Amino acid sequence: MNKIRAWLKSGKLKQILTVFLAGILLFVSTACNGAVSAKNAEQVKKVKEIYPGAEQPAQRPNVERRLPKISQQDFEKSEPGGQIQRDSDLDDRVENRLTTVKKTFDKASEFIKEDAKEALERHEDVRKPGLR
Repeated sequence: MNKIRAWLKSGKLKQILTVFLAGILLFVSTACNGAVSAKNAEQVKKVKEIYPGAEQPAQRPNVERRLPKISQQDFEKSEPGGQIQRDSDLDDRVENRLTTVKKTFDKASEFIKEDAKEALERHEDVRKPGLR
């Protein structure tokens, strides 16, 4: 009996009881925490297009059907303003190259401006407005 009293007074029981209560508190707080909930497929928002040129896997066959067919003839005969390295006059080549670069840059600028405008309009609705 004296050994039991000495063991209780030594503080071992307090340590065991503290660890036991901490474990129970951990289980209860985890079980009662409802902050994280799983979403099913209906709750997940479907995104139509991530960015131009990218598509969802389900839409890939439709996108591939709309792509132009490129054959050997496309490489043999260049389109005007397309492959300008075949032009003989250097001045025309430089001018055409600058025109082509300007058009491409304008298209890219439009895309960036549209996305920036959309991000500014709905930046509060989306967690990361740059990513769709």
